[in-house]
Amino acid sequence: MFFERAEKAEDKDLIAYARLLKNDGMPFDENNSAAYASLHAEDFREIVGGEPRAK
Repeated sequence: MFFERAEKAEDKDLIAYARLLKNDGMPFDENNSAAYASLHAEDFREIVGGEPRAK
C-alpha cells in the first residue's frame, strides 16, 4: 500500500494505523457496528499486502 507523503508525524500515524488494522482489525465495538460488517484483522492481512510506504 502506498500513500502520499505528508509530514513525518502524519506519515508515522498512517503507518501505525495500517499496522493496527492488520493486527487488530477495525477499532470499533463489534456489538455496536455489527450491522456494518466491519473487516477483521485477517481480512486486512489478505487485502493489504506488505507494509505501507510513502510515495
